[in-house]
Amino acid sequence: MNDKNFLLFIANRLVHVHGDNENSDFIHKLKAIAAGTPTDKHTSNVEEKGQSIPVTIGGYNPQTLSWCKSYEEEVQELGELIEGKPADEKALRCSYQELTGKNYRRKN
Repeated sequence: MNDKNFLLFIANRLVHVHGDNENSDFIHKLKAIAAGTPTDKHTSNVEEKGQSIPVTIGGYNPQTLSWCKSYEEEVQELGELIEGKPADEKALRCSYQELTGKNYRRKN
């Protein structure tokens, strides 16, 4: 699979399998990167010539929701993310509502 199709696969999987909002900034970013990626670009998914594949990118180590957290931990973390007033608060509120079936209410 070429890099362009792989990026589109990831974006579509996030939306249609994992339930992420298709209007999220990271989905738009993935699609924009895919649009600018030549169809003949193929990146290997294994180590080549002693170079290791980075685990983190630019020091960014995501610590958002994962499948190994309990329901209570996910609800608490979503609440903390929303309380931090992020740019994508609306998407986080939607995720909270999908997870709990309730609208998030600020703790004031």
